[in-house]
Order: sequence, then structure tokens, then C-alpha cells
Amino acid sequence: MKLILGPSGSGKTEHLLSILRAKSKTCIMGMPDSVSVERIKKRLVRAQKPLPAETLLTDWNGWLARMIHQEKRRPDTARAAALCARICERALNDQSFFGKARSQPSFHQRLVHRFEEWELRGLTPEVLLEAAQALPESPQGTACGLDSSDCREEWLRKTSELVDLWQKYRARAARAGILNDAQKLEIAIQKAQSHAPLPFDTLLLDGFQTLPALTFQLLDALQHRSVDIFIALTCDETRPDLFVPTLKLKAQLEARFQPDLVRMETPSRFLNPMLSLLESRLWNPTPPAAPELDNAAPITIIDAPSVLAEVETVAREIIQKHAEGVPYEEMAILARTPENYALSLPILFERYEIPLQMEVRTRLIDSPTIRALISFIDLVVESPHPEPLFDWLRIPLVMFPRDHFGMLKQGARKLRDPDDWRAWLETLRAQGHHAEAHFLKEWLDMRQARHQMISEDQREQLEAYGKMLIQRLIPLQQMKPRDQNAMQTAQTLMDAYIEHLPDRPLQGHLLNIKQLWQQSSFSYSTGDKGVPVTRTEDADLGEARIVFVIGALEGAFPRRHPDDPFLREEERIALTTSWQNQIDLTTETENWESERFRFYRAATAAREQFFFSAPRASGESDALPSFYLQDVERALPETGIARRFLSVDQIQPDAAKTLHPYDEGLRNPDHHWHFGDTLLNHPRARQWASQINRAFSVTELETLMKCPFQHLAQYRLKARSPRGKLHVTEIGTLLHDTLRRAFTAKNLPTEPAALAQQLLDNVKAILQEQQEEFAPWQILVISEYCARLLKMFAERESLYLPKFGLIPTYFEWSFGQGAADEEEQGERARDPHSKPEPLTLGNGKTLRVCGIIDRIDMNPQGDLAMLIDYKTGSPVTLKAMEEGESIQMPVYAMAFQDAFKQVRLALAYDSLSDNRRYRILPHNKSGDQSTTPLLAEDWEGSRKDIQDFLPNNKWIAIQKQVSDQIARIALEMEQAEIAPRPGDHCKLCAYSDFCRSAQLT
Repeated sequence: MKLILGPSGSGKTEHLLSILRAKSKTCIMGMPDSVSVERIKKRLVRAQKPLPAETLLTDWNGWLARMIHQEKRRPDTARAAALCARICERALNDQSFFGKARSQPSFHQRLVHRFEEWELRGLTPEVLLEAAQALPESPQGTACGLDSSDCREEWLRKTSELVDLWQKYRARAARAGILNDAQKLEIAIQKAQSHAPLPFDTLLLDGFQTLPALTFQLLDALQHRSVDIFIALTCDETRPDLFVPTLKLKAQLEARFQPDLVRMETPSRFLNPMLSLLESRLWNPTPPAAPELDNAAPITIIDAPSVLAEVETVAREIIQKHAEGVPYEEMAILARTPENYALSLPILFERYEIPLQMEVRTRLIDSPTIRALISFIDLVVESPHPEPLFDWLRIPLVMFPRDHFGMLKQGARKLRDPDDWRAWLETLRAQGHHAEAHFLKEWLDMRQARHQMISEDQREQLEAYGKMLIQRLIPLQQMKPRDQNAMQTAQTLMDAYIEHLPDRPLQGHLLNIKQLWQQSSFSYSTGDKGVPVTRTEDADLGEARIVFVIGALEGAFPRRHPDDPFLREEERIALTTSWQNQIDLTTETENWESERFRFYRAATAAREQFFFSAPRASGESDALPSFYLQDVERALPETGIARRFLSVDQIQPDAAKTLHPYDEGLRNPDHHWHFGDTLLNHPRARQWASQINRAFSVTELETLMKCPFQHLAQYRLKARSPRGKLHVTEIGTLLHDTLRRAFTAKNLPTEPAALAQQLLDNVKAILQEQQEEFAPWQILVISEYCARLLKMFAERESLYLPKFGLIPTYFEWSFGQGAADEEEQGERARDPHSKPEPLTLGNGKTLRVCGIIDRIDMNPQGDLAMLIDYKTGSPVTLKAMEEGESIQMPVYAMAFQDAFKQVRLALAYDSLSDNRRYRILPHNKSGDQSTTPLLAEDWEGSRKDIQDFLPNNKWIAIQKQVSDQIARIALEMEQAEIAPRPGDHCKLCAYSDFCRSAQLT
């Protein structure tokens, strides 16, 4: 055995390739994954240095498959996880240690992964069973706390479950023909020890920083068979703190094999001397002196405001380098987690017409095809109403004939319950609408069958359901490659689930499959030509002149490794120490020590020029650049690094970077981007957008907090109406008007049925007034929806009024007027006792705030008031107020207390859809009985969902936080901060079609 040692850039991989070319025997060169292999193969093609025909360049799985004469195939991960799920369901219950997670697909996937990893590292069920009894009595067990009776009991309970699950899984997997890497290695070891013919004479390994324990046994057997073994390790013995993982592997190999060492200490790959200097000085305790270098800065650190700006900047650099003569294939993008860029990179690079080689792994539910399947599961399992069926049929993927909707809607008007449609199906057939009748029959059959039991010999029922789902969508061959992979993965998961089917109603199976799809991911490739995108773990195995490391953030470099949910850090250390010649489990310390090594490999991957980029906002939160970038800056003189800071409003690229029509359009926008005769970023336009000397509604301020861009489009540009007539907010307005009319009228009934009828009569009257704005079927849908909510409200209201002892007093009580959404508020009839002056809030910077409180109930004494805000969705919680996520109710309370000084307050959200009135109550002082009638009672459900108490110190803190929040809003407005803030609200935003961030979310 020979070890080829050297730092990045020293030519280790090229040395192995030269060995391959020189050997006349059959050779195999193994690398960690297929991405590394493809990069090396393309590098050899570009260099026109083909390998001999007898050699094989392959990944880990290919090497094992070649060793055991097995065809290389994808791992049976889906079948393994489904098998594990069946075992967990039978072996675990609610009282088990892992009982709460026993039905979660992510739990089954992690458990199977751990079983395989532990076997590779020498831990077996038999050893774990032995350790369960022996470890608590050992010094190592005492060190990790197992001498405590509670910890010992937990340890024994946990390990006994793990051993039982593991043994059952191994037995069932063997019968199912599922092999993991550990079992393949054991077969390879047996073959090597049996003196059977071997498929190669020379073995070369490159790119590995660790090798599991079973691999050492295989290498030992191969060495006894006179196989020449060469292993290249990226390490430098003079820098032990940096190369911890590979130096540990080197020590393990030396202790077992006494290999010959070949040291390649002089980096030879770097075309720019500054990059060679970075390699030698990065985390070197005694760095060599920096020579005087005249080269222009080969390293650029880009500080971008968002992922969108980051990817656009990288794309412009690639376009410029390509224009200068650098082939796309000689540039590379490295990311610690490429899946974080699974949407932005392909979309933007397609926009810039940059070919991309990217193996993307993303969630299944990111595929519209899978979302359509999940929606249909919900349709079958949960929704009995026709309108969700029509919504599903409108999905473009379903390809339901648009000219047939009229027939279906006509039937929906006549038949309220979908389960009564069967007689109508015969009418459809008689009229020649066979496709509609066939589909509706399938849907109704599935709904009727969803409570039926499925046994082991009735899998065809679920298989038929799966085929029905797929047949309702685009044929597989007509899908885009991305959706083809998603559908094939979904089908594989369903087939694996069906293979190990437990007894359960069809409805339970459908919900399990839905959960399985929601928690799973799939892979797809964007192409085989262009700029390669790869993980930083394999950064130095390819050959790239120019490299971009994207997402260089804290949390990515270094990454936080969560502890193992099965064996804690202390337990892994104890097992490794007690069985040090057999077990080598990965510890958190080793994970942490390997972080700098991974970043070093990425930072030394370029031959000519390097770019690091870090977005200041990642997802929905702010982000920090990796502290490792400071080490890069310390390693080089000032002349080696260029720093580029991109501001939020820097949308237009520099003229020198404008090499694509898309960027040309940003620099010369069309008339839609003009403000009068000036551009939107003209000082006059910014002054107009940043005007704060006016009144703001609470709704406007919360929109501004949520997304400044949406605020600009809705309240300042007034680009378009943010809602449609059947939007939930429109129905909310209708319900508000209904309740206001009812409570302001005299002689309101108190009996639930009479009150509900009065409310429904108000709904019909309002809809009659607005009849021209709604189609007949819309009126039907709205009426049925409102009737259901108002009936529940009437039942609650009839109980609350006598219980609380409060009298509904004010309705649509407002404070201030003249806000940007005055037109919308003007349609609401305000209480005559409203306060005309706005509320002035802020801390240093102030704003005038207006608002309308839906309803205020007061006690007969006039010293206790309950502010009620109607919600069509779930209520806002006290926690959301404390964390500054919602300012509406605190502002309402402050405005009311400003007008009624001595009145104590209770705050309430009446959720019409959740059927509850969530209350935030002032803390009861000793002897104070004034709010006792407001306390939650058992008939309302769980008290934690009904009430929270608000001590005075919390209320003071919330008021201060609101003032500070208003001051921040005022400052942002003055500075014309209009950058989008992506989040869940983007899904319903009316302005996403011209929001550049929303295009990627």
C-alpha cells in the first residue's frame, strides 16, 4: 500500500491518474460519489488524456458492485424505509421510547440510515446488546451519566428498542433482498478471503477523508491477495489542526498496513501565485512570509443583500468570463447545501442563458405535479364539498376540458352533497358527457371506499388508486425531466409502501402516502454541459480555473451538526472508547474539527480566480457572512482580495457587467417602471415613497412590517386591487358587515337558532345589494360558507353574553381618519362615538396611526371593556404580540385607553372558522373579581387555546415594543427601504408577478 500525501493543489489526483496510465494490469479508481467521477472524466476529455480501456473510474457504489459482481443500481432506500415503517408500527406503541415518532416517514428514513452507518463503523445489534448491559458499570458509562438510575433506565429502555427494531429489520431486509453498503462490504470481504478471482489488480482511492471500519478489513484482504493499493489523502503534517480528519485516517492506515508514503508538498496546480499563497497561509500556525506579488486581486468577496442579488451577480461574472474566452466547463460553483439554491440557480441561469450542470435534490412538494396529487388526496379524504373539486379540476396539469366546467357547475347548483351525485351521473352519460361521468364516478367510489379495510391480499385496490391519480395528470413522457423524476420518486415511494402494507382503512393509507411525499425529496439533473455545481466536500477533485463559493454564511461554514436522536454524543464516545478496536462512531468533536478542512478544500479549488459570496438575508431571516472569510482575509495581503458590497436598491448592474439583454432591460426599463417623467429611483420618487407626514392605518403598518415592496405596490403605487371577490378577506368584510348590522339593530334575538337566522338574513340582504358583483354560483358558495360560520357564532354568542355580563356597546369604533386605505375604511359605517384624532406612536420617530375596532363590549359599571376583533382565520396569540409579529391589538388597546383613561381592558379574537373566542386577560390581582366571568370554561375546549393572562409588566413591555417598532417603521419609510421580504405571504400576494424575489419563492 502507498499513501500519496499533499495539500490541495499538489497534484495528488494527477499522480493517481498517471499511475492508471502506466499500469498494464486491470485497474479501478474509486471516488466518494458520482459527481466527483463525472468531473474527473470531463476533465480528462478536455485535456485529451483518455485512460486505458482496462481501467475503471467509478464511485463508491460502483466499486462495491464491481467487487461483488453485482450490477450497480440505486440504493433501495425507499423499500428499506417502508420496511422499517411496517416494523415500527408493529413493534412500537404510545408507551415505547420512540413511540411518538413511530409513524413519521422521516423517523424511518433516519433509523435505516443509522443502522447502515453503525454497521459500517463496527457497531452491530449484538454489540449494542452487550453494551446495553456492560456500559453502565464501566468508567466510560459513569462519564456519560449512566451511573444515575434514571439515565440507566432510559439507556436500557432505548437500547433494547433499538436492538429489537434492528434485528427485526435485518431479518426482514434479508428476506426482501435489500442490501446496504455494510452487507455489500461483508460479501466483498468474504470473496477476497475465499481466493475467488478478483476483477482488478490495482485499486486507487481518491477524495476520501474517512473510511469505515469494515473497509479496513476489505483492504487487508485485498493486500493479502497482492492487489496494489494507492490512497491519496489531502493532508499536511505540519498543520495538524487543519487536517484533523485525514491525519486520523493516515494514522489508522499506518497502524494497520505500514504503507509507503509519497509526499507531494509543492502545490503545482495554481496558475495565480496569490492562490498558492492562500493555500500555504490559511490556518497555518507558522505561515510563510508573504512575497511581493504584482498580480491583480484573484479573490473577490461579494456581500449581497439577498440570494437573488447574489445569484445574479455570479451569473454576470460568469457571462463576462465566458466572453473573455473561459469555457463554461472550466468554471465551477460550489455550495455547502446546493438544495438551498435548487430554485434560484436553474431559474436565473436559464434567464441568462447560461448552461448549468447541477444535480438538484429538493422536496417532492416543490413539484407542482406532486402538489396536485396531494391536493387530490385531500379531496378524497377530507373535503365533501363540490367547490374544492372544481378548484382541483382547474389545475392545468389535470387537463380537464375547460368547456365542460359549465355542465359540472350546473350540477353543483342543483346538488349540494357530492355523495348524492350518483343519480346525476346517469344524466351526464345520457347527454354524452362520458369523461366527466367517468371521473366523478372514480372520485365518488374512492370517497365511499376510504373507510374500508385493506389487507395483505388487497394491495391492488391501492395500486389502482395510484394509477388513477397518475392517469388524471399529464402522461409521464410529456412532463419536464424535473417532474418526471418527481413522479417516478413518488411512484417508487408508493410502491415501496404498498410492498409492506399494514392492515388499515384506505383513508389511513392515503394520509400516510401524503405524509410520506411531504417529508421526502427527489433528485434531478439540469443538464450535462455548462457550469458544474457541486458540493464543497468534493471541491478539489475537479479542475476549474474560476470557482464561485456561494452561500458562504455562518451556519454553512461551519455547519451546526445536530446531535444524533438515537445515540447521544456522550454515549457514542463511551461506545467508541470501550470497543476501540471494533467501533469507530463519529462524534460531534470530529464533525466540528472537519468543518475547517471542508472550507479549506473549497477555498483552494480554483486555479486562477476565486469568488466568495454571502447574502445578508437568507430565506426569511437575516444572515451573517462566515467567519472563515476573515481567515481568508488574514491569510493574504490587501492586494490579494477585492471586496464588493451590493446595496439593497442596487438593481441595475454596472455598464461593464451589462452583457445580456435581461441586464440591458434593467438598465433601460420600459415605461411601466417610470414615475412621471423620471425613473422610480429618482430622488423625487423616493421622496414621495418615503413620506411619513400622513396618517397610517394599522393594516398598512402591518403590511409594511411584513413586506415593504408589497406595501409600496398596494398603498403607494396602488398597482391593483389585492383581492378577488371570493378571496377570504372579501368574505371577511361581508361577515363584519353582517355582524355590525345585527348588533346595531334593536331587539336582537338571544336564542341561538333565531340569532343565526337573523345573521343569515343580513348576509342575504347584503349579497342582494351586491348582486351584480357576484355570479349565482358564487352567491350560493358564499351563503353556505357564511351560514356554517354564523351558526357556530350564534351558539357561542348566546352563551357568552350572560356568562361575561358585558353589553355590546360600540361597533366599528375608530380612531383617526385619512389613512392610505381610507377608501376601503370609508365603506365601513363608523361608530358615532369614535375618536376623530389619530394615535401618535413612536420612540423618537413618530407616526399618526388610525384604526377601526370591530366591537367593544362593556360592563354596566363602565370600568371594564373587552375589545373584540373578528377573524376568519386563526387568532393572533399573545406570544406573537410579545415577539412583535402583530401590533394590531396592542395599538387598538392603546388608542382605546387614550380615550377611556380609567377603563380596564380585556382583549379578544373571535375566530369564526375556529369556533372560539381567544381572550387575553389582565392578570387577576388578589381579591379582584372583575375578570373572573371572562375565564375560560371546559365547554370551550382546551384552556390553553382559549385564554392567556397579561401581567402589567408584560403589557408595559408590549407597549414599549410597539413604540420601538413604529419608530423603526418610520425610519425605514424615510430611507425608502422597499426591498421585498420573502415569506409565506408571497403565496397570496397580488404583486408577485412583478416582484423579483417572489419569482424564486
